[in-house]
Amino acid sequence: MLNNLKILILHVGTMANKGTQALVKSEFAEICKLYKKVEMSVSTTDVSGVEEYGPRYKNITPTLVDIPYEKADERAKKYHYSRDSLVYKLHAIYRLFISIFQIPLTLISSILVKIGLPGLCKSKTLLCMKECELIISTSDENFKEGSSNLPLNLIWLATWWMMLFSRMWDLVIAKKIFKKTIIVFPNSVGPFRTIVGKCMGKLILHHIDAVLVRERFSMEAINKLNVKKVNNYPTSDIALLFEECFESKISLKGEYIGICTGCYSGVLNAEGKEKYVNSHAIAFDRFVEKYKVKIAFIPHYISGFPNDDLDVSKQIYLKMKNNSKANVIVVNTADEFRALLGRMKMVITSKMHPGVLALSKYVPTLAIVYDYKQSGLFEQLEMTQYTIGFEEIDEKSLYEKMELTWSNRDQIKNLLRERIPVLQQDVRNNILMVLRKYGGLT
Repeated sequence: MLNNLKILILHVGTMANKGTQALVKSEFAEICKLYKKVEMSVSTTDVSGVEEYGPRYKNITPTLVDIPYEKADERAKKYHYSRDSLVYKLHAIYRLFISIFQIPLTLISSILVKIGLPGLCKSKTLLCMKECELIISTSDENFKEGSSNLPLNLIWLATWWMMLFSRMWDLVIAKKIFKKTIIVFPNSVGPFRTIVGKCMGKLILHHIDAVLVRERFSMEAINKLNVKKVNNYPTSDIALLFEECFESKISLKGEYIGICTGCYSGVLNAEGKEKYVNSHAIAFDRFVEKYKVKIAFIPHYISGFPNDDLDVSKQIYLKMKNNSKANVIVVNTADEFRALLGRMKMVITSKMHPGVLALSKYVPTLAIVYDYKQSGLFEQLEMTQYTIGFEEIDEKSLYEKMELTWSNRDQIKNLLRERIPVLQQDVRNNILMVLRKYGGLT
């Protein structure tokens, strides 16, 4: 066993997403359990967020190539202007040019850092790459080109390409320049929808030593790329292992249904967003009236921009006739979030990790599916009947699925008590296997 292993974790996203918090805390805890002594550093697009909400990493550094829209968002929130404004668009274009220049600069800098000289750009990240013994691409969905159930427009396609390229460039430098072993912790991979995406996907997989894949649809996406010698290990989501550090102190009287919703404004037009909001409001009103329960909107991702999860929750709340039986509860950490979900009688979510965290607390959950990562998890749990396609949502179909889940909640709880521990052990076994083979663990 390596007694003082240095690990660099790449591709950590925004801590405004409670799922990202749960993922990084889960993998941090599992790695610490397996090694006698380990020093972890991280490369992230959200340095300040990881400093506030993430685990205690040794170093917190930026990615080698910035993602333009995330830098534009950061500035827009600081100076309080919208994504629709001209200044936002101009700054996003400016950040795009900066990102392009970062490619040759980080390449030259990596060579300089390798031979012991100061780098010209992103030196701290490159020094962490040089000094570590193992690189891990964080658990999430780092390599994809859109979501399987949502349409792509030109703006979203360009955004996905920039994210995919930024992550690919990290791996190319780590493998080609610093000759590091690279493991991908439990991820969903794909879909890859264009020739550009498929080419980047192949190049990414070519530079990775092992991939822990969290559902079969991702395995199929990898196989379609026809990349030779990809070491895949099928498993499930590492956030199933997440344990909060405290109990929720929020006062709740009565039986509550937890709602974790988002409407993906970038892919829905005004009519589509209105239908989505109205369908939820009508179904919730009807359910509240019949079953005498209350509704707790618990936003998962709060960006501070219009149509984030908090804003959509408020829109549905205001449309409800029975909103005296509902409230919106905002929490900042994954610990608070999971503790609160555990107190719900049922959870309805259109996001992945509210579902993972609720299910791991054995809470009956209905998934509104926008991507095959959700379908894959519910397939592993033998719960596919408790899903509904994002594109199928209307008040009738949503209400019927809510009734189905509610009426079978005792059966679902028993199923989860049987299946969740099996998936948790499978994740642990596969992490152990991969770290023994590639991470110096004995």
